[in-house]
Amino acid sequence: MLKYRNLIIQEEDYLKLKPEANDLILKNWEDTGLEDLELDPDWSSYDVLYQAGCFGVYTARENNALVGYLGVLARNHLHYKGSVFASNDVLFLDKDYRKGLAGYFLIKYSLEDLKKKGVDVFLFNSTVEKPYDPILKKLGFKHHENLYIKKAES
Repeated sequence: MLKYRNLIIQEEDYLKLKPEANDLILKNWEDTGLEDLELDPDWSSYDVLYQAGCFGVYTARENNALVGYLGVLARNHLHYKGSVFASNDVLFLDKDYRKGLAGYFLIKYSLEDLKKKGVDVFLFNSTVEKPYDPILKKLGFKHHENLYIKKAES
């Protein structure tokens, strides 16, 4: 657990957190979701990944209220089977908490915790419209890849 100002940053049990996170998940989709696609999480796949030890969630709370989360997938990489890679699935902070260092400390805490758990390499992505590159660079990340997306045409 990490305290930053009035926030508590920590790993939480995904299954216990899931029902509480719905409001923030909807805000996240409204903020950065793909156009023309409805939000429809595959909760059963998340459950399987969590039970397999491949999915975890880090949260930011103020006065016990959930104000942000970071979902992480971690597993041995298909190209580098001897190395565990962790990648962010979702990262969201309520707009009121985006100023300052809350995002920095949420990511930093997760990196430190995951390293203790045996992660060798971290991969983080962000959208073009809502980048957080300066935070990643401050944490030692290097720009390595670009991602392009195209919706299949009918």
